[in-house]
Amino acid sequence: QSMLWGAALRNVSMEYPDPAEGKRAAVILSVSVGVGSLLGVVVPTVLAVFGVRTLFWVPGALLLMMCAALWLLLPAQEQTHAPAGAAHAPLLGCLKSGELRRMLFPTMVHGAIKENITLWIPLLFTQLYGLDLTQAAFYIFMMPLATFLGRLLFPVWQRICGRSERATLVSAFLAGALCLLPLLFFTPPIWLCCALLALLSVAHSIINAELISVYPVNFQATNEVSTVSGILDCAAYIGSALGATAFGFLILVAGYQTMLGIWGVLSVCALLPLVRPAGSNSVASMSDCPSKQ
Repeated sequence: QSMLWGAALRNVSMEYPDPAEGKRAAVILSVSVGVGSLLGVVVPTVLAVFGVRTLFWVPGALLLMMCAALWLLLPAQEQTHAPAGAAHAPLLGCLKSGELRRMLFPTMVHGAIKENITLWIPLLFTQLYGLDLTQAAFYIFMMPLATFLGRLLFPVWQRICGRSERATLVSAFLAGALCLLPLLFFTPPIWLCCALLALLSVAHSIINAELISVYPVNFQATNEVSTVSGILDCAAYIGSALGATAFGFLILVAGYQTMLGIWGVLSVCALLPLVRPAGSNSVASMSDCPSKQ
């Protein structure tokens, strides 16, 4: 998915050269991630009945069908809507953008929390509440369902925030931190714990849609949509990898509440680069991208 996303977003941005239309199309495209989260739970559950091998050859067959469809439907020659004379900046050149660099830490924090919800929450339910995997399955399924719900709610959330990318990100990080707050002081009933963690997943689904789907479209005019999307996607997975290692150690030595507390602290720290005044309503300042110069 990560290897395909930048290219898919770039193709969408080329089809919709108007930035507002491009962002709306990117929002629609991002819903596929939420659908994938649901299918990632449902499909393996169904296929497992037919044996472990089906978990490999069925997705493989679907990928081959998708490749064939893309080969037939996508144009053979790429078109770009970059202005005449605009140079395509190399990867390291685009990282010279101050506005892009300040998005890296919030993106890493987002990756550390979002991906580790999927990794550690099943163990939290089984170990903290004494459930076996069969009993915990219902509560675990709520997380991908919440991710899908977050994708559907993203346009509404963005509209409430006045379509400000900065306000959307800040409010979603704050909402996630507030969801964690009750879990730091007591062990709630399992239904309340599940509801709070599901709301945390909704908040980070909204953050993901903004960072990985909508924000890169700001670089459409300079033909950097795929590059910026790839940089931020990479930052998210670096955060995920670092978090998985650190949180696993923390759980062993200090318990789950410590991990949840650090998620809250990181969420607040992620706000620091976002609240710095910018020159426009968008988090990105296109004039900062070196490829535009």
